[in-house]
Amino acid sequence: MAQMTIELEVLVEGFEPYLVVADQRDFARWEAQPFGGPISSFASAPSLMCLRFLAWSASFRQQRTLAQWDEFDAALVEAMPAGDDDEDGDGGDVPPGHAAPSAAST
Repeated sequence: MAQMTIELEVLVEGFEPYLVVADQRDFARWEAQPFGGPISSFASAPSLMCLRFLAWSASFRQQRTLAQWDEFDAALVEAMPAGDDDEDGDGGDVPPGHAAPSAAST
């Protein structure tokens, strides 16, 4: 079974950006919220609120914040999947340990 994780880049107002890894504990916490929902559509299009909540849950669990959800959400500028800044659509940087796509056709 594949591990269910997502690395998030978190930017909270007044602080330096940092990375956290949200895992199944954070996804389950999201699903249990009155405003949360099933994760089934996450892979294709995660909602901004879901990303924000996962960033808080992972940050809280990893002791990156002591803030409760409402306080964290009010100060959170952005929470995005790490490396998701590929504005030109060319695939961006290759993650460590992954082979770069070949320029030659196969």
